[in-house]
Amino acid sequence: MILDWLTKIKDILSLSPKQLFILAFISWAVVLLPKSILGVLNIHELREQYVSYLGTFALISSLWLLSLVIYNYYDKIKMRNAQLYLLKNLSPKEQLYLSHYVDNNNTTQQFRINNGIVMGLKSKHILYIPSHISKHDTYFDFNIQPWAFEELKKRPNLLEQGRGLKNNNVGTDDTCFRW
Repeated sequence: MILDWLTKIKDILSLSPKQLFILAFISWAVVLLPKSILGVLNIHELREQYVSYLGTFALISSLWLLSLVIYNYYDKIKMRNAQLYLLKNLSPKEQLYLSHYVDNNNTTQQFRINNGIVMGLKSKHILYIPSHISKHDTYFDFNIQPWAFEELKKRPNLLEQGRGLKNNNVGTDDTCFRW
């Protein structure tokens, strides 16, 4: 008997959040609506018989939905902190490469596919290749992730060391860059 109940609870909690919200809303409505409205809907007897089950279900499903909201919020904060950590710990050369995106207000640059710095930024999920078709020989388009582009525009100090290299003409080897 208890195992059956646990299985039913597990099945209910495995519903999508939208489905669970609808069922919780209906349960709360049946539990909280006045008898006059339930009489019009002809479900007042349903509430009288199952009010304890409906109330328990409404409470458990509402708490489950609340925990999902809290978890998603926490997950977004954790992801944002990880992304900021990546941007705050860029090498000066990585900053130099990314400064060309922000300074030119352009989300696409062309680099050689065998460029180690660019491929490192790609492996950190700061850059990505939108198409696997090369532009010129081994040059490919590399796009900056929207979150990185926006964050670097908001925080130009994250690229200061890279801009210093640019001003000293360091690292602008034409075999690696196309701008």
